[in-house]
Amino acid sequence: MKPKKVIKLFLFFLLISKGYLYGQLPAIITKGKITFERRVNAYALLRDHFDLPDNQRFQQFTIQYKAANPQLHKTSFDLYFNDSLSFYTPTKTEHSSDQFIDVIASGNSVFTNLHTLQKLSEKSVADNQYIIKEPLGKIKWRYTNDTREILGFHCHRANAIILDSVYVVAFYTDQITSKSGPESFWGLPGMILQIALPGNYIVWEAKRVIAENVPGADFDFKPKGVQSNPEALEKAAASFLTSNIGFALNWFLLTTRL
Repeated sequence: MKPKKVIKLFLFFLLISKGYLYGQLPAIITKGKITFERRVNAYALLRDHFDLPDNQRFQQFTIQYKAANPQLHKTSFDLYFNDSLSFYTPTKTEHSSDQFIDVIASGNSVFTNLHTLQKLSEKSVADNQYIIKEPLGKIKWRYTNDTREILGFHCHRANAIILDSVYVVAFYTDQITSKSGPESFWGLPGMILQIALPGNYIVWEAKRVIAENVPGADFDFKPKGVQSNPEALEKAAASFLTSNIGFALNWFLLTTRL
């Protein structure tokens, strides 16, 4: 067979195989699993909070941190979902040794019931775990005309302000019917596949979508820790930060409320 024919044949089968792979995901997804990557710009946090000319301790910490860690702190989470339930939790193989970013609420697990509008969370402050049960917070989304493609899904942009002053940018797809998303974000006409808090240097982005039946065991969330509430958790975080660095960083307090 001539080389040109071989190349054409190879390209033909390549196109078929790509079409087949993309075709594995149905047009509308009602249940499945999404793997999210959470990215935090750690250097920006250090610049905003630790770049204090008169504090050599903080300057030295910044130098040591940058020498040992990349600018973007990345962690992986899995979101199991159907039309009524979602469970967001750190990927089982995920292990991080970052003693700066990971000290408070970095490995949140959140179980959400979209019928009862309740959520159950497990969050941490240092080595202490807290269990919080509360209603889903209402998010007043503002829809825009912006669109983006994420993992082959057509996504629409919506913006919001949460916690009085935190600006949120979300991209959601109505090809996945669950009105859920990473952490406690919810309430759009489809699944949130990317969300950013630009002023707080955090982005969550879907890296893989699997459309499949979700076993009941994946929703069997049994949190460990002390029963608490959002106010008590934030107070515990503020106390820990004040004891260890001298003041409470608002960025860490924010992570306890997501």
